[in-house]
Amino acid sequence: MVKIDQERLNRHFGNVEDAVEEMMEPYYEIGAGCNTKYIRFISTYEQDVEKFLTETIGAVRFPDGSLKWVFDPCFRNPNWDPFGTSQDKDKYVYPEECEVAEMLFKEFYGDFEQFQKEWYQREFNPDADDEEDEWGYWANPNGFIDYYSIGGRMGGILPIKGGDGRSSDIAKIEKIDFDKMSEETNERIQEWWERYQRVKSGLEEDDPIGINYDLYKMGIRVIVNEAEVDAAQKALPGERDKWPRYQWREDVLDFETLSTRYRPYFEFATYAVVEKDGTWHSKGSVGMFAISSETPEEESAWNTGFFERFLGNEDPDTTIVILDCHC
Repeated sequence: MVKIDQERLNRHFGNVEDAVEEMMEPYYEIGAGCNTKYIRFISTYEQDVEKFLTETIGAVRFPDGSLKWVFDPCFRNPNWDPFGTSQDKDKYVYPEECEVAEMLFKEFYGDFEQFQKEWYQREFNPDADDEEDEWGYWANPNGFIDYYSIGGRMGGILPIKGGDGRSSDIAKIEKIDFDKMSEETNERIQEWWERYQRVKSGLEEDDPIGINYDLYKMGIRVIVNEAEVDAAQKALPGERDKWPRYQWREDVLDFETLSTRYRPYFEFATYAVVEKDGTWHSKGSVGMFAISSETPEEESAWNTGFFERFLGNEDPDTTIVILDCHC
């Protein structure tokens, strides 16, 4: 969600798209149209040296003394069976004359520069003032997105006053129907509760990001210990439905508790907000595969305070724009 004040909008002659682009420009990732003025060299020297000196890598040593990584594509088993139902359970196989062992990265690569280039594909900064700034990568430290669209998958989530059911991706605060938003929250809670009852009673099958995932995000269920999952996978290969994934933190969830204590989970809130001055706020940080870092507790705190923090005391003339961002 982006908040645009009237002064900025006037500078762009009322063009909302141009105003949004100006506000999102500092948050493009490198290679995604990022202005060069936001790109910096990020040094990774300290953490890379520690890994080079203290951590190990699985290695395959050939009779002539040469080394390869245990996951080198040349060792991939062409007959590998991912479900382990045949004798080809090993994803990688190694020549009998070779030795497989763990060794320090320092021993495997021998040279720190080679380690940087081959393991991390780091870049060398020839303009560095000291050794600790020589290795790293170029990036926008505040680069969170590679592109966005107005509305997109979240299109039409701003109900507009007037009582005719209209909604939009762009609206001034004074035009947004917050009473309707509250009604929609009640509807979401009711719909979720009814589906929860069906899933719990076995009348409906859950999906990977369905009821159980919601319960995890609300902190009602927690992911089981990884060791238990590994043990089940080995004991029950191929029987994914029997692998444990969640355990209850609380025994009972009733409708009243859902409607009060867990109401913020269903209320209007966006993942991130760009304030009128261009400041970015978000409930977590997005990593690889768009996986976000926030814990259930952090998500609850974000959702609980979202309205008062970002909308409740806002200037009625402020324009709200909903964006669908790709990270």
